[in-house]
Amino acid sequence: MKQILVIILLAIATHTAHAEDCAEGSTKCGDGVQCVSKGDWCDGGEPDCDDGSDEAESVCKDYTCPTGYKKCADGLQCIDEGWWCDGIEDGDPDCDDGSDEAESVCKDYTCPTGYKKGSICLHRLPVYS
Repeated sequence: MKQILVIILLAIATHTAHAEDCAEGSTKCGDGVQCVSKGDWCDGGEPDCDDGSDEAESVCKDYTCPTGYKKCADGLQCIDEGWWCDGIEDGDPDCDDGSDEAESVCKDYTCPTGYKKGSICLHRLPVYS
């Protein structure tokens, strides 16, 4: 019986130790255990952390967006660069404050690599012969 208890305790300790270490490209939630991809932090969607810390205003105001993402004007969301000045392809701005489609931003915006600027940034599709 003691051996079973020791095995269970070791399994719990091992699981806890691994849960506290996040994989590359992930960040710990406020609970200090759960890890969530950096691209899901402050994205304006439903919280990915069980405790909601990845969408908390106090966290997002100071959060530095990962490479390939830009911060909306209100400082609360990180949006994929490919969604900026995309002409509202999905019917809505991607930033809750609409700053990703603001004319004042888009007129001088340089589209990310792989996108072509016309009046909006369009993803370049590969040309097949």
